[in-house]
Amino acid sequence: MNVKRINQEVIVASIISLIVLCVIFIGVITEKTVASASTTKDEKYVMSIRIEKGDTLWGIAKENITSHYESIDEYIEEIMECNSLTSDTIHEGQFLIIPYYSSLIN
Repeated sequence: MNVKRINQEVIVASIISLIVLCVIFIGVITEKTVASASTTKDEKYVMSIRIEKGDTLWGIAKENITSHYESIDEYIEEIMECNSLTSDTIHEGQFLIIPYYSSLIN
């Protein structure tokens, strides 16, 4: 009887140990997944700039473009859309909203 009881205790202890190890393993995996998902996040921002003499949309776009845009033409189109421009003509003293992306660490 004593051997049978010892075997039952060993089985119960093994099952409890296995459950504890599974919980720890799941916790580690979940923590790593959450950490990797929240380390960087690209957000779209805007800034306002004042047009200086000699500025062009092309030049402004070239200075501020990020890798989120496929081409400078696409970026110029977005600048024009943000500012309700119907042409690429801009004037000294005018203010423009310039979109850009930035990576933040959460």
